Amino acid sequence: MNILFYDNGLCTELAVSFARAGHTVKYHTPPWTSPFPKCVNSCIGLGLEGVERVQEFWPHTEEANLVVCPDTFSKDVVNECLHLGLPTFGAGEAEILEHDRSFTKQLMKRVGLPVGPYVEIKGITRLMDFLKTHDKRWVKINRFRGDIETFFHDNWPATLADTLGPLLHSFGAYAEQMDFVVEEPIESEVEIGFDGLVVNGGFSEPCLIGYEAKDLAYTGVFCKAPKIVSTVNDKLASFFRSKQTRSLYSTEIRIGKDGKGYLIDPCVRAPHPPLAAELEVYKNFPEAIIQAATKGTILPLEPVAKYVCAVEVKSDWVEDHWCELCFDPQLRKQIKLQQACKIGGKYYALPGSFVVATIVGMGPSIERAEANCIKAVEAFHCRGMTYDLDSLRKIRQENIPAGLEFGIEF
Repeated sequence: MNILFYDNGLCTELAVSFARAGHTVKYHTPPWTSPFPKCVNSCIGLGLEGVERVQEFWPHTEEANLVVCPDTFSKDVVNECLHLGLPTFGAGEAEILEHDRSFTKQLMKRVGLPVGPYVEIKGITRLMDFLKTHDKRWVKINRFRGDIETFFHDNWPATLADTLGPLLHSFGAYAEQMDFVVEEPIESEVEIGFDGLVVNGGFSEPCLIGYEAKDLAYTGVFCKAPKIVSTVNDKLASFFRSKQTRSLYSTEIRIGKDGKGYLIDPCVRAPHPPLAAELEVYKNFPEAIIQAATKGTILPLEPVAKYVCAVEVKSDWVEDHWCELCFDPQLRKQIKLQQACKIGGKYYALPGSFVVATIVGMGPSIERAEANCIKAVEAFHCRGMTYDLDSLRKIRQENIPAGLEFGIEF
């Protein structure tokens, strides 16, 4: 098949996986267009195995059999491609779950999901007034993750010193128009998630169920979703059915002291780092996406191992520089790149990257998967690299045993 990708640069490896499966793959990222284009933004995906980087998107829809939009901010593309009669895989209208937190909270209440205490605040002045008298809160915004990610407000002096300056600098005069959702923490030692596909209100089953150390590591097991996870999916099924959603889908669910599963953040796109794990652990991942888009049905996923671990590798150098990535070619499948290219036989992470690679290991046991992952991480090199193997061990030694108390078999 002729597969056309419309991506924001984080899912180059998904395109590579389609090429490895024998498909003709063209890959496009829109961020390269601007009043003053930079070369680096037109290089994402360039030279990667079996992938043709294309600078224009719409002319290639004429020969495409399938369009894949693995990230959000692609609703208009998904809708127009469907209007043209092209099978298309992507969040489409369902991306509102990520971009409008107020809508998502209200939806969760309507379908009967538990929602923790929160307030909605308009404008930076009202936000500051609230934070001066309320400690220990999570502060979230809509859409503009490039300006600031969700942050934890411990106390007013710390937030004033560390966060408000960058926030005001990013938003400027628009700061008073910003919408904020401020949440009380859900006290819990267990945060579990679903990672799979959602297709017209149905979900991959069995699938990967995993624990994530935020922006550091992930450990997943291929199994039937435990009730506390499947309940969240079941409650949202009618929403996804109404939007005819065919997309990758991931959840983060904190189990409160009351034993309820609180959906923290739904992810209707390729999740990171779980995507890297999915690409390695399944032998039919591209085929499942094709069937979802063309037939609207779920193809059972076929794992090659029961357990999978992933560690994110970062670099402070790559924020402003090209960064060469050095590794044994035999490890290539375990090393999942993001905003990357291959030129002159060498791999590079491109300036502005957040993660240079997510490195994966699999096995019949957690210990074997972890060991295979760590071995590959230690064989990978780039300038300024950092990673956290302790977070992987903590998942095994602390998170998984804590989950057993709530019936989450791992």
